[in-house]
Amino acid sequence: MVTAPVDRRALREDALDLERRYSDAFKERGGDLQIRPTIATTFGTRSIELVASVQWNDARFYDHAHIEVSRRRSFSRQWVSLRSPDHALREVEEQLQRWLSSAPPDPEGAQPGS
Repeated sequence: MVTAPVDRRALREDALDLERRYSDAFKERGGDLQIRPTIATTFGTRSIELVASVQWNDARFYDHAHIEVSRRRSFSRQWVSLRSPDHALREVEEQLQRWLSSAPPDPEGAQPGS
């Protein structure tokens, strides 16, 4: 399916909204959450991805997930939609919930400067 490029501004706003909703829960567990759309370039293709990442304070762990939204060949102007932005946001939210369910609360996570 060939489509117009994804509205990255709307995707960015939706990603920030999702980040705001989950940020406190991750902080309580000692994690710093970031969600953002990005353009990834590999040999022969460019893609718009939604990236979620968590840097955990209590250890040197870093969790991340990339959900590809659309793709195009490097020398093409035609974008191929792989999933809707709403579907990508749901996939990221499901991953956030899995991360939260596996991370115990951090007793110092809610205290700034600890």
